Amino acid sequence: MIVNRTSLSRGLILLVTLGPWLWACSPASDKGGGNTKCEGPDCASAELLDHCTNEQVLDYGLSEKESVLLFAADFSNSLNEPLAADPMGRTRGQALKAALASVLPKLNAQNEMGFLRFPSAAGGNGCGVADSPEVPIQANHASELAGQVQNMSAMVNGNTPLYFAAFKARRALNEHMSDKPKYIVLATDGQPANCGGSFEEVVQELNTARSQNISTFVLGFAGDPSLHGNLNRLAEAGGKALSGDLKFYDVNSSESFESALRSIAASAADCRYPLKECLGNAPGIRVWLDDTEVREGDQGWKWSDENKCEIRFQGQACESLLSGSVQSAKLRYQNPACSTII
Repeated sequence: MIVNRTSLSRGLILLVTLGPWLWACSPASDKGGGNTKCEGPDCASAELLDHCTNEQVLDYGLSEKESVLLFAADFSNSLNEPLAADPMGRTRGQALKAALASVLPKLNAQNEMGFLRFPSAAGGNGCGVADSPEVPIQANHASELAGQVQNMSAMVNGNTPLYFAAFKARRALNEHMSDKPKYIVLATDGQPANCGGSFEEVVQELNTARSQNISTFVLGFAGDPSLHGNLNRLAEAGGKALSGDLKFYDVNSSESFESALRSIAASAADCRYPLKECLGNAPGIRVWLDDTEVREGDQGWKWSDENKCEIRFQGQACESLLSGSVQSAKLRYQNPACSTII
């Protein structure tokens, strides 16, 4: 299947082709719709084009799903610690603010976004978390959100009320009236500290959120590898775990912060292509964006359903599509009526 890009707004027209340049018919195979058979070893004859070639135009554009994103970020004193792999020696806070300023204004303006820091100025024991997001959840204010976060400082002597942050983020999203998919983007080192609420209670809170159709992406900036286990468990509880040994988005530099935010935004956008005909058990499925083959997985593509009626691009692949930099997408599979890939 070959997908050619047109100038449709935020969309592609998909041109699906099974071509004789891909497949050679197996000997003695029936011509579709008739009784003519392939005679002899050369099966790519003109009379068999009806059998070996199927072409259709799928007039479906890119489906960019609008979402509700609530950022919940650790603003304890550890925000002032340098990131382990940042070449400029930037702190966690500097990298987070730079990533928000770079990524958020480029997203769909109809995404509704808010920001909750923990701890906040609420409460005098370094464990306070505001009852509602300090930057309210709304659409069309990505630049304003990033600007307000720029003016926020880490709480000196602040602890890490991770449980209360997860609880209040879930409550805020439940109270926010919207039919759009809802997500928490949790930036943490994975270690609750001195504020009540055990780590197991944090995990349970994210499980509860997921049962209420609120998924959680975990941005982990643990300088201590011993905390990777905690971050993996948070990511799995949130329902947006990555494949591989690290289930969370590992951020140890400004560049990795930006990359993680773009991947999260792309995953929330949900770049989907419904197919006119389901592919079912079609063998040998491979996908390209322009001339680059895209692998199945977190940063590539997967099927939205078991009958293979819709393909969904994820992570970096979805980000490329949303940016407009991709001119064509191709999905090829082996015609079951043909046996040899040329």
